[in-house]
Amino acid sequence: MQPFQQRWESLPPQRQEKLRKGAQRWQQMTPEQRSEAQERFKRWRELPPEQREAIRKRYGEFSQLPPAEQEQLRMRFKRFRQLPPEERRALREKWQKLPPEQRQELRERWRTMSPAEKQEFLRH
Repeated sequence: MQPFQQRWESLPPQRQEKLRKGAQRWQQMTPEQRSEAQERFKRWRELPPEQREAIRKRYGEFSQLPPAEQEQLRMRFKRFRQLPPEERRALREKWQKLPPEQRQELRERWRTMSPAEKQEFLRH
């Protein structure tokens, strides 16, 4: 048996399935999309381990949200990415200047808001 085959077979079935799906997505990407994915991966690998762990934690929290809330957050992020770079930078700086307790308080507040309250919050 070849080393690759042995390594593959030693993976748990869930991991094998995840890798299969990733390979299928890769095959469907355009060259530009592949290049962007490679760049994101490179940036990911350059992050300090504690920052990667924080991102994993936030993603885990995100994946636990109801699909409608996930979609709302995706739309917010999309709108944020469409802002001019200087506005994005200013918002990031404003967020980062908040004490961690206040950031957590805002996250908790968001989680308890009704959809109408969230819409109103986003308008301001």
